[in-house]
Amino acid sequence: MRALSIAAGVAALVLAAIAVTVLLPMGDPSLYQPSPGVKPLNELEEMGRQVYIREGCWYCHTQQVRNLSMDVQYYGRVSSPGEYAYDSPVLLGTERTGPDLARIGGVYTDDWHLAHFINPRYVVPASIMPSFSYLSDDELEALIAYVQSLGGEEARRKAEMQRRMKQAMLEAQRLGIEEEMMQARVPASYRGLENPLAGREAVLVGKRLFAFYCRGCHGSAGAGDGPAARYLNPRPANFTSAEFMGSVEDGRLYYSILNGVPGTAMHPFKARLTEQEVWSLVAYLRTLQEE
Repeated sequence: MRALSIAAGVAALVLAAIAVTVLLPMGDPSLYQPSPGVKPLNELEEMGRQVYIREGCWYCHTQQVRNLSMDVQYYGRVSSPGEYAYDSPVLLGTERTGPDLARIGGVYTDDWHLAHFINPRYVVPASIMPSFSYLSDDELEALIAYVQSLGGEEARRKAEMQRRMKQAMLEAQRLGIEEEMMQARVPASYRGLENPLAGREAVLVGKRLFAFYCRGCHGSAGAGDGPAARYLNPRPANFTSAEFMGSVEDGRLYYSILNGVPGTAMHPFKARLTEQEVWSLVAYLRTLQEE
């Protein structure tokens, strides 16, 4: 009898815990209200979501920013239930073999995503993600549209801004004023900055970082001819060009690596690289015209 009483008590505690932590919250109507800026997917985005599910992308990528300082630092505010109001099934995921994608929309350009899906090593040399080059053009377009929607209306606005900036960059290239436009985007506090690092050690650190992060787009020698380049427009910068490198200051290079170049596949590295590492990259780039 004593054993039965203990078992019954344990069962009652478990049921009570379930009721308090699962059943009662399910009755909260706020859990089912869409968060601001969250809308149903359009037809192309929904098609991309089905490709995403079919190809098992959610096996390796989560779509949830957890209440952890590391998550918030890299991915922004903690996810809320209303962000998934229109998702069925919800693709929260449990494995983070690759980065979280909850708010990936607009962080990279459409071109970058295309190169990434064709062969992830083109833009992330150390990636273990499989190639999806076998997908049809329509499937790739839909998958890109879905990924660019992740993060709601804010993500869609960022993705659209990337597209507008791309057109502005291409027009500036046509007119031969690309570098003038780039310089105008650099805040005054960065202009005129000189690299505080010098010497062989800084160059070697920069060389290692370049091989890990940059060669997929800029090529092994930095000539802008990496394997991803054929998918990217505007094309990656050619750091072997004495004319180009002679026209850009250290501060501009530092700012562009740190914050990216909107409208191009050059995305921000401020969450991945320290200030010293960025300056080491700048030091290495300065050597490429000498080789």
